[in-house]
Amino acid sequence: MVSQAQGLGQPQELVLGGEERSTVIADLTEDTEYKVEIFGLVLGRRSKSLIEVVRTDLGSPKGIRFSDVTDTSAMVHWMVPRARVDNYQVTCVPAHGGNAKTVTVDGSESQTVLPNLTPGVTYLVTVVAVKGQRESEPGSDSITTALDKPRGLTAVNITDTEALLLWQPAIATVDGYVITYSADTVAPVMERVSGNVMEFEMSSLTPATHYTVKVYAVRDLAKSAATTTEFTTDVDSPQDLAASNIQTENALLTWRPPRADITGYILSFESADGTIREVVLSPTAVSYIMAQLSASTEYSVRLQAIAGPKRSRVITTVFTT
Repeated sequence: MVSQAQGLGQPQELVLGGEERSTVIADLTEDTEYKVEIFGLVLGRRSKSLIEVVRTDLGSPKGIRFSDVTDTSAMVHWMVPRARVDNYQVTCVPAHGGNAKTVTVDGSESQTVLPNLTPGVTYLVTVVAVKGQRESEPGSDSITTALDKPRGLTAVNITDTEALLLWQPAIATVDGYVITYSADTVAPVMERVSGNVMEFEMSSLTPATHYTVKVYAVRDLAKSAATTTEFTTDVDSPQDLAASNIQTENALLTWRPPRADITGYILSFESADGTIREVVLSPTAVSYIMAQLSASTEYSVRLQAIAGPKRSRVITTVFTT
């Protein structure tokens, strides 16, 4: 016969065969004292009883789950046992080896933050209930932290059609990095590089265009948050500057316009005696008549496109009247 030592509840009676020497008593309450009384029956007569008082163990925390998982932390939750406990010992250890980290949580709580974790690592998390000197069996589950994003993304060596992206690698072991870049007037582009690569050469860009670049790390189906940078490509130069219809006092300059959406041109020409003249032309200009020139004089011509504060490289030509 089994009954709570405090006299609460109905006693539980088990009838066993005379040859039995052990049995399992089920459906007991955790962390509770029970009085166990054993006696024999012979021809309906009851023998002297043996009485033992035992206490059930603390119940192990159940229903372990995780939330708010980042690359360096996670929130762990558990269901509070029915029996009151003093505290919980929450331990996390890398599944593939490493130092364990343990935090103590008050017995009234059912969650805690696991801080200072390493990105992209699987941790085994155990929760043990503690009351006095006694500990429950652990409840456990595993969690993998998120991948951390690459850092220090920057664009260097920017020209009218190219730029070099540089970044610092993620702490987590990753399969690769995905690079996406786009602009208001350009279709988005996506590229992928290996996890041991920390730069990417962007090419075939549109001149005088503001680009937004994002880079994130990937491993299997997981991906990190993206790190972002922005830059504007240079203005491309006009092409094929040439002088024609050269006469004693004038000449015709022609050129092909750049691809960029420009705001104008700066045209300058210098004669052999060091005299310099400069004019600003409209963005639609593709020719200019040079007048009031000196006969039999060599002129050096420089042409540059402008787009707001940016200027293209200078193109030149030389002719003699």
